[in-house]
Amino acid sequence: RGCASAMLAEEAARSRPVVVVAADADEARRIANALAFFSVEEPLLFVDDETSPYAPVNPDRRAAMMRMAALSKLESSGARALVTTATALARKVVPRAVVRAHTHRLVAEDGLDRDWLVARLAETGYIRVPIVEDPGSFAVRGALLDVWPPNLPEPVRVELYGDLVVSIKPFDPMDQKARNEPLAEALVAPVREAILAREY
Repeated sequence: RGCASAMLAEEAARSRPVVVVAADADEARRIANALAFFSVEEPLLFVDDETSPYAPVNPDRRAAMMRMAALSKLESSGARALVTTATALARKVVPRAVVRAHTHRLVAEDGLDRDWLVARLAETGYIRVPIVEDPGSFAVRGALLDVWPPNLPEPVRVELYGDLVVSIKPFDPMDQKARNEPLAEALVAPVREAILAREY
């Protein structure tokens, strides 16, 4: 009843990773929200498309981004709790090696080939736009690269000096102003489950 399942999952997650399987996507979101309230670490949410693959509609891009963000997080650092549904648990997912190969770590005061990264972002489903306002998009303006990975709550602004990353700062997508607290690094997960790289 109520938040009992989330409390039980949080208690179990103190000693080992936990997978919570919900009846449907709405129930999974409810449990994930309750679990986030009790937990010190945000749980991962992995749900399937709510439309039939045979329905004449486009796949839900935001749901695909959320799944790829969860897979990237699981591959890179793991999680204490994963909330999913039976249908999502049964579906095939992008292989771990592919997720690892197309998740990019941007590190402040480290080298970065901007043109190479821009090509990789396009391969993994990012949309190039004039101004970054939505997850899964990026913009290039001179020495600045703005990108919003689905695994981050806010977009980040990467300032470059040649091939050197000078700073990585989160910014507000509404007013486009950068925060004063720079990040040491940022993980850029793929946004599309079908990776359109040459080797695939």
